[in-house]
Amino acid sequence: QVLKDIDTSAILENTSNKNYIKFYNYCDNNFNNITEEEKEYFYSRGFIEEDLKYFKNFVGIEHQKDSADYNIIFKCTDYSFIRRLVTPLKLFGKDKEMRYQNSQNLNTTLGHYCYLLDTFTETRLLDTKGIFYITEGVFDALTIKVALKNNCLVFSSGGANSNHEKIAELINKEAEIFNMKYKKKLTAVIFFDNDSAGENGATELVKLIDQKYTRVSTNLSKLVYQNSKDLNEELQKNREKLIKNLNIVNNNLIYAYK
Repeated sequence: QVLKDIDTSAILENTSNKNYIKFYNYCDNNFNNITEEEKEYFYSRGFIEEDLKYFKNFVGIEHQKDSADYNIIFKCTDYSFIRRLVTPLKLFGKDKEMRYQNSQNLNTTLGHYCYLLDTFTETRLLDTKGIFYITEGVFDALTIKVALKNNCLVFSSGGANSNHEKIAELINKEAEIFNMKYKKKLTAVIFFDNDSAGENGATELVKLIDQKYTRVSTNLSKLVYQNSKDLNEELQKNREKLIKNLNIVNNNLIYAYK
């Protein structure tokens, strides 16, 4: 049963953690009852209907009161989220559009804009043989989830270098514990955008990761999506080839772990 659309701006106006959780529940319910029109947006990103099952509990839909517009919600923490504006906003006086919007961060210690970073846990690392993927964009992270059928650990940096220290701090902490307990290094694969900003961002992140406990690969992007800007663009252009290549990469990493 679809919930009656509510004025989400009223929920978020009183910016409390309780209200954010209420907002997330509302958006999750909307995704669970996704309309055909809303599915079309995901199809335009290279996904098919079967893929949507991998997004449940990870993606929400925000309806606009008294409007047919809707937004895609990516929960980062109980205190922060990323909003993808399906209908971009024209920026006044600029020849640009706003496509992504970060929420207010209600807790500067616990809140951040790294999508799916909360899934980076010892339990999940054991499930994936210590292998994990880091992307820039949220849809790139979803692309990996689809290609590997959720049998993976992936998170997005949110495309902001300012998040790198938080990411590296968590990786270094978990990697040291993993190494002490299981005598194994973690394996990080960085799939940032194929442009100078992406390359520079990957280089800066690698500098922060303690490679005593984590192997880091940054060169696989040239092999997996050499003719595309990012993973999601490659999914739209060469879906089957990309899925095959990502599975080859993942299987080879698992084999090397043994």
